[in-house]
Amino acid sequence: MILLNAALAGAFAAVAVPVLVHIIHQRRVTEHRWAAMRFLHEMMARSRSRLLLDQWLLLLLRCGAIACLTLALMRPALEPGGDDVVARHGKTAAVILFDDSLSSATGRDAPRIARMQELTLNYLDTLSKGDEISLIRLSQLQAAADPLFDLEAVRDRVRGIAPSDVGSDHVRLLSAGLTQLERHVNPTVELVLVTDGLSDGWNTDERVRWRELRDRLVRDPEATAGTRDRPRMVLLSPGDTGRLGNLSISAVSLDRSVVTAEQEVAITVNVDHHGDTTTGAAMLRLQVDGRTVAERELELELGESRELVFHHRFAGAGSHALEAVIEGARDDLAADDRRAVAVEVVRGLPVLLVEGRRGQGLAGSGAFVAAALDPDGEGAGLFALERIASTQLGTVRLGAYRAVVLCDVPALDARALAALERYVAEGGGVLVGCGPATDRSHVNRLWARDGEGFLPCPLGEVRELERPLVPRLEAKAHRAVSPFAGAGGEAWGDALVRRYRDLSVDQVPAGELVTLLGLENGDPFLVLRRRGLGQVALFAGSLDLAWTELPIRAAFVPLIRGVVGHLGGQVLPPRNLLPGQELAFVRRRSVVDPHAAAPDGTPVPLRPGSWEGRQVYVSPPVRDRGVYTVRDDERVLHFAVAADSDESLMTALGSATLDEAFADQHVLDLRTASAVQATFAGAGGGDLELWRYLLAACLGLLFIETLVTRHQSRGERGPA
Repeated sequence: MILLNAALAGAFAAVAVPVLVHIIHQRRVTEHRWAAMRFLHEMMARSRSRLLLDQWLLLLLRCGAIACLTLALMRPALEPGGDDVVARHGKTAAVILFDDSLSSATGRDAPRIARMQELTLNYLDTLSKGDEISLIRLSQLQAAADPLFDLEAVRDRVRGIAPSDVGSDHVRLLSAGLTQLERHVNPTVELVLVTDGLSDGWNTDERVRWRELRDRLVRDPEATAGTRDRPRMVLLSPGDTGRLGNLSISAVSLDRSVVTAEQEVAITVNVDHHGDTTTGAAMLRLQVDGRTVAERELELELGESRELVFHHRFAGAGSHALEAVIEGARDDLAADDRRAVAVEVVRGLPVLLVEGRRGQGLAGSGAFVAAALDPDGEGAGLFALERIASTQLGTVRLGAYRAVVLCDVPALDARALAALERYVAEGGGVLVGCGPATDRSHVNRLWARDGEGFLPCPLGEVRELERPLVPRLEAKAHRAVSPFAGAGGEAWGDALVRRYRDLSVDQVPAGELVTLLGLENGDPFLVLRRRGLGQVALFAGSLDLAWTELPIRAAFVPLIRGVVGHLGGQVLPPRNLLPGQELAFVRRRSVVDPHAAAPDGTPVPLRPGSWEGRQVYVSPPVRDRGVYTVRDDERVLHFAVAADSDESLMTALGSATLDEAFADQHVLDLRTASAVQATFAGAGGGDLELWRYLLAACLGLLFIETLVTRHQSRGERGPA
């Protein structure tokens, strides 16, 4: 049994009032002696037992009447007969969370979203007049409004829901539902999560987010399900809807971070076959700026994943759009048969080389880096290089460069250090090479600053080796070292390291640091860490011949070009987006009214705004997949919006996933209309509340008390 108005429990103190009256009445007896007292004593002695019984009976009747009245005001109700049988006590506050993500469109003949709508309508049929309902869609979380009391209006909204392109995120959706509950007033609380019954979006490996959500779901483990401290959790999802098959494009990537005009680039398209049924042959087309440049026949076995590599040369610098399209695949999710990527093609990536020992040609601490990046010394290749001494860094506008390389710089003055930290925080890339002139105490105190500076980690002592060590590749899949993918150890066999600095990587939080190169003894040699919006790479060795022979080996040129290209290849604000994000690009002062268009040509409104402190033009959140085009005077920018590849997995939701997500929280997992009806049968009525019966019992006890009192009065008058 539960109490719907437990705040009135203190009224039980009123039960003591009849007891106090009874005690006080006994103490106020006045003794009068008169002649016939002896006969009265004899009579009272004979009726004493009967009078004592009548007094106790009256006391119990009066206490019971007050107790029944108090308990009735507290609105007790009987709990359901089992965990999966729901009885609502009072009016309901229902928050329906509808996952209208991309995967809800799964199903060629009968999309899952149709079954999701049917289950939601079945649930709404269990509600009654006076219940308040909020309907929140995943694609419109920002549009949450006050609850509705009009059931028919909610039904119309459910029928009008269509699949969107956003990716599933059940933690985010449930969190929005808990926030929406603050707008509700009814006592019975239910969170109803409507999903497509697939495993995408649960992300149970994000344990911290789920733990925080569970703490909000169950504020009091002892509370009754369906109350504010423990909302009733209902899951509506379609059951088995038959065999599924899906061909999807999960990724489109390039083999380098920096793409230059007229240079051949390898484009990799990842195609996956999910589900449990075949889809037949299809055609994969590669399009550049809307024009087909290549095509391949496509036929994958069940569960197969394949990488198709195309080669292309971009005719000119600027913004370009790549699209991979599957045609002819009659699969169960057509929405993931197309994926776009925005590519920025450059003429020459501006790089600033800062030398601790300034030189020209092959002289100076950055000579070998300069030779690797700009062998002709004219800035006409992939990298447009400028060399300066470290003492000049404070006078240079770093925003004009996409990457900065520090070669054996002993120290930086306050102005240069502040400019470099600001440059990294705003998205710049920095490569730092140690050397004999590097001042360890200065670097750790001002560049690392106990993890608050721009350096990836503090520097340790210099290690002198009796036997030279050879570097080895650690992060084989990382784009910064992509030129060495599949090369094994032969690329580093003669790159001997005689001396290097220990890197204090143990002082960096787990997961923040990437080791690109290591040494044979297990020590890190080249590490990478994101700092603010930018990235910083740190060499434990020198970038000249002072400590290692790497600069004169064949691996050095592709290594330096790969790392610097990765550091400087980032385009900010980003132009490859997920549905629900905003188009943002840096404003040009000379442009008054830029224009943007959606993939179907519909105009997209733009307004002046800010992005990470920069003055930009920004759009509302974009929701459709495809290529968006922005015209800014004579400049054309492409933005690509692609869906989350997890939406294509086609893996059914299992009970183990639910158990891991909700832990000990009981969830009503309902997958058919009959299950909804059986679970909520009679839930809308108030028959289980007991206040009516308690009020009737109170009146009955008062009636009996009146009869007993009259009977006692007649008994007392009779003997007299």
